[in-house]
Amino acid sequence: MLEYIMEPKEADRNLDRWSIEIAPFESKTKEIWEWKKTIKPDDKIDVQDDAFKWGKATILSITDEVIEGTDRTYPLAVVGMRIYKANGPISDGKGAFEGWSSTFDEKVPIYSPRIVKF
Repeated sequence: MLEYIMEPKEADRNLDRWSIEIAPFESKTKEIWEWKKTIKPDDKIDVQDDAFKWGKATILSITDEVIEGTDRTYPLAVVGMRIYKANGPISDGKGAFEGWSSTFDEKVPIYSPRIVKF
């Protein structure tokens, strides 16, 4: 059984290898991965926070992080748990927004299942 670090254990269950709940290879993921290649700063996304709740967010920046012990890198997004809008009730250096302050900003790998289209 596959284990996902960010999933609660209650979500674990066994599936038969021929289960109709398992999609054919690339039938669902190819489009998502192609979209994730185009993510850039200021894009609006939906993101799962560390309490497993989904919310609106903004990509603040993207950096390439080195995987320890290798020469490989992967893109890491700094995600602001907020959406910038003209009539937002709070503001920071970037402008008015609705959501959480920079205290709750988080680094999330771009290819993580925690990042999905807005």
